[in-house]
Amino acid sequence: MKHFKQHPIFAAVFALLLAAFVGGAVYDFVLFNKNTAAARKAQQAVNKYENAIQKAPVKESLAQADANLKGLQGKLESLDKELSRDSTKVLAASPVTQGFELVEHLRSMTDKWTNAATEKGISVPENFKFSFENYVSGKSKPEDEAVLALWKQASILDNILQKLFNSKPDNAPMGIVAVQREILPIELEAQAKTQKNSSRRTRVARGARDNMTGDTFTVDPYITARKKGSVSALGYRIVFTGYTENMRRFLNELNSFDLMLVVRSVEVKPSLGSAKRVVRTEEDDALLSAFGGAGAKEESVEVSKDPVVSENVSEFTFVIEYVEVDKNAVSENKKSDEAEENTQE
Repeated sequence: MKHFKQHPIFAAVFALLLAAFVGGAVYDFVLFNKNTAAARKAQQAVNKYENAIQKAPVKESLAQADANLKGLQGKLESLDKELSRDSTKVLAASPVTQGFELVEHLRSMTDKWTNAATEKGISVPENFKFSFENYVSGKSKPEDEAVLALWKQASILDNILQKLFNSKPDNAPMGIVAVQREILPIELEAQAKTQKNSSRRTRVARGARDNMTGDTFTVDPYITARKKGSVSALGYRIVFTGYTENMRRFLNELNSFDLMLVVRSVEVKPSLGSAKRVVRTEEDDALLSAFGGAGAKEESVEVSKDPVVSENVSEFTFVIEYVEVDKNAVSENKKSDEAEENTQE
């Protein structure tokens, strides 16, 4: 202490240097702690990045996903073939490419259907054209672009009608009331053009379709099996009269997998054409004679007193869809996915 008192300047400089050393040591300790924390955070960030890289869709994972997609596509195609084993026989290639040629084939097909129904004892309305009235009667001409689609519709309808005719029991009444096919997009475009020329005519045509008296209809979107981009469908509405046995047989016929036909709805109601047998009594004859209605004497018919239980004729409305995998949409989606992958690379 005596030396410090004798040399105050040296003592002051020494004190300052000592304080600086202590301050530097403390500052270094603080910086070391901060550096350690920063290094720890940096390592955590690196670990997260490496984990993200491993989970990212790199070439290997994309290749695996593509292999899985091809496997599923193969199973889907095999299922499609299994469910429609004879579809190639039913859906033969169109023999024509122009609209006026198609009309002649449609006339031939409608005549064939009428004759087949008549041979089975099935009643058909007069001049009935099985949903091709506008084309067969010459009211409108099918566009050349619609020939393939219309031929496909007619071929599927031919298969459905064969099943319907085969469902008639022997010695049982049956009649066809209406047959409609789902309107094609190209036909909607043609109707839009017609609407510009005569909006009233189009409204009347649309009303006719809703009343099941026209050629075409639109399947209710709540019951359709159509899924945009994966499943396409063509709808048909068949209205016929008969007994319940007719309906059961028709459902069994549709259950065969020569085509992927799916029943979307069935409506049953009493047929307006069904009639009950009326037996006239002597009191009835006397009443009719008062109004001049008692003509020749009818032969008496012996009526059994045993109760007779008979089934009433009903009217059945079937909405049926032909369903198939939309392979064009699947291939387009695959191409877009591949293009997106190339863009990312």
